[in-house]
Amino acid sequence: MTNATPVKSQIDEALDKAVNEANRWRGRCINLFARGEQCIMNALANALPDDAPIPMLISQKIKRLAALCESDPEQLALLDAFAALLPTRNALTHGSGRVFIDRSGWLLLLTFQTRRTEMNDQVTDSQAEAVRKQLHATVQRLERGLKP
Repeated sequence: MTNATPVKSQIDEALDKAVNEANRWRGRCINLFARGEQCIMNALANALPDDAPIPMLISQKIKRLAALCESDPEQLALLDAFAALLPTRNALTHGSGRVFIDRSGWLLLLTFQTRRTEMNDQVTDSQAEAVRKQLHATVQRLERGLKP
């Protein structure tokens, strides 16, 4: 007689592993976004007078900083590259996540509400590392090249 593991147990283990991997990936990406936002905040705080108000939202901070360095195309390119990733940031930070699995791996479905519509974003385990690497490279360029 064989001692087989019940199928439900194998599925539960695979799902738990996928959820953990997706959450680790999501956490690493959120940390990278926080580093990028801090870099932008520092540059903006150094560029403005001490008594000048600083916008709350990251998109507003990027616009304000871009206005201050509009004559510097390299700085604008750094800000544009980070701004292009903000939809991913919004999905990761504001989205409610569900993980699905199949034989090819996991899929993270992120659902979040805008004013009038429900938005969905998704990433598979095979896409996740490329997204993280792009974000990491963008943040590193910000940290090296954004003038404080």
